Amino acid sequence: MVNGRPPSKRPRVSSSPSSFELKVSRQAQILEAEGRSQAISLVYAAITAQAPSSTLVAILQLDTLSKFAASENTKLIIPAESAALLGAAQAIKSVMEGVPGTLAI
Repeated sequence: MVNGRPPSKRPRVSSSPSSFELKVSRQAQILEAEGRSQAISLVYAAITAQAPSSTLVAILQLDTLSKFAASENTKLIIPAESAALLGAAQAIKSVMEGVPGTLAI
């Protein structure tokens, strides 16, 4: 007895997730990963069916890199193929700096 009253029989409230909630969360993560996998497979199949040129792929890589670079909190890892292309772009830039009438980049 507490202060002359019997102890209350309130259920304990737990802040940790139940086993059921953990299972539901895990299943949701699995379904999301499977959906992403299917989306990647569909996009890859569509791209390879069109047989894009290496130039188009390089342009798309640069476009994607520019979108990543727009974020303030991004670290870029550049594939070797793109690094070679960026090196070529820098070489062209250095050659163009000496040409009258070209814009400075």
